[in-house]
Amino acid sequence: AVGPHPRTKSAAAVVLADFLREELASQMETRARLLALERSIDVERDAALERLVAIRREHASKSRALVHARRREGMLDAEQFLDGLTGVVDALRDQVKGASAEPTFRAGNGRNGSAR
Repeated sequence: AVGPHPRTKSAAAVVLADFLREELASQMETRARLLALERSIDVERDAALERLVAIRREHASKSRALVHARRREGMLDAEQFLDGLTGVVDALRDQVKGASAEPTFRAGNGRNGSAR
């Protein structure tokens, strides 16, 4: 029988070399898969970050619009209050003008129509 005997050092070296080759190939394959996963993670992270930035921009825009709308509502409420206040002031002014146009009561003068 020609060739290495299973119990010889050369046979053990061949078995070890085959094992190491297979192990190295397996580790290279694992490393390639890990690199591919890292690239995929980077791509997904970038996409998620872009979505988050877009959501943040949209939220900021809606928030500004909401603040603007609330300010506008506040201005409308203030305007309505001022309109009502203007009406009160106008009514008071009319009363004052009306009171100044009425004859004043003088003691002994019976022309005012009041009965005492």
